[in-house]
Amino acid sequence: MRRLVDDWSLDDPNPEAYRRALEKMSSTRGIAQSTLADGVATECEPERMVQMAIEVGAMGPQVRSAMIALCNAGRVELLLDMVEKAPSSDAGAPVWDFLTGERVLESLLEQVRVDIPLVTRFVRRLGASAAPTLLDSALVFDDAKTRAQFYELLESLGEDVGALAARRIPDAAPVIQRELLALLGRLGSIPAGFSARDYLDNAEPLVRREAVRILLRDSAARAETIMHALGDPDDRVVFAALTAAQENCPQTAIDLIRKRVERGELDAQLRTMGIRIVGQQRTSDILTWLLGFVMTETNWSRRPKLRPSSPEMLAALSVISAGWPDDSTAAPALNLAEQSKDSEVRAKVARGRSTASRKTG
Repeated sequence: MRRLVDDWSLDDPNPEAYRRALEKMSSTRGIAQSTLADGVATECEPERMVQMAIEVGAMGPQVRSAMIALCNAGRVELLLDMVEKAPSSDAGAPVWDFLTGERVLESLLEQVRVDIPLVTRFVRRLGASAAPTLLDSALVFDDAKTRAQFYELLESLGEDVGALAARRIPDAAPVIQRELLALLGRLGSIPAGFSARDYLDNAEPLVRREAVRILLRDSAARAETIMHALGDPDDRVVFAALTAAQENCPQTAIDLIRKRVERGELDAQLRTMGIRIVGQQRTSDILTWLLGFVMTETNWSRRPKLRPSSPEMLAALSVISAGWPDDSTAAPALNLAEQSKDSEVRAKVARGRSTASRKTG
C-alpha cells in the first residue's frame, strides 16, 4: 500500500486559470486575516463597518480606522449623514465625538474653497460653541462674499455672538470693523459694555455709518447721534441720519439741515430728503424757505415765475402743495405750477393736493 501511494500521480483536474484564481483568493484572504489580527483594517468597507457599528452599538479600533479612512478620502459628509440618520442620538454619539475630537470643522474651514453647506450643518449641531472658530476663520479670508457667509452663520447663533465680535473690532482692519459693526447691528441687542460712540469719528466713513446705525437704536442717544451724523463730511453717513430724521427729526437738527441744503454741501438726493424733512415743520418761516426753491422773478417786470424744474424745486413744490394747499402765501406758486407746461410739475401739485385732502378728510 505504501509503495502504491508513493507512486500515485494524478493530473490536476482544474483548468490552469481556475487554479490561479483559487490561489489568489487564498493568499488575499490570508493577508486580510493577518491584517485584522493586527487591529488596523478589515475586509469590510469602511462605510459599511461604521454603519454596522452604529446599528449594534459597538465601537473599537477597527471602526476608528474606518472613520479615519473615510475622512482621508474626503467623505466627512457621509459620516455626518450617519450621525444625523442614526436610530438614536446615543447611537450616533461615538461618530460625532470622533468628528469633533478630530477637529473636522476646523479642517473644513482651512480649505481653499470652503464647503459652506457642510460647514453650516456642523455649526448648527455645535451651536454657540462654534462661534469662536467660525469668527477666527472669517477674518482670515480676503473675499468679502465668503466673509459675509460666515457672518450669516454667526448671526444665526444668536445674541451671544455679539460680545465675541465686539472684542475683535478695536484691532481689526477698517473693512472688518465695518462688517463686525454691521453684524452687531443685526443682532437683537448690543453686548454689555460696548459703545459704538468710539467709532463715530473713525477715519473710515463706512465704519462711522455703521456706528450711527447702532446708536440710532438707542432712544436716549438718538437726537445726539442724528446731530453728529448730519454734520459728517461723508454723504453716506448723512444719509443714515436723514433716514432716521424722516420719522422723527429733533428740532435742533432742522437748522443744521437747512444750512447744509442751502450751502449745497450735499448731493441732490440728500438735499431733496432734507427739504422734505424741514417741510414737516408747518410754520410761515419754513413756507418762505420752501418757496425760495420754487419761485423767482423775471428780470425786467419783476413778476413771479417758477424756477426751472430740478429735484429740489419739485421736492419743495410737493411739500408746499401737501402742507399749505389753501395758504394765500403759497397760492401764486401753486397756481403757476398748475398751469405749467411741465407735466411733472403739474403732477407734483396734483399729488400734493390729493395728499392734503386725504389728511383733512
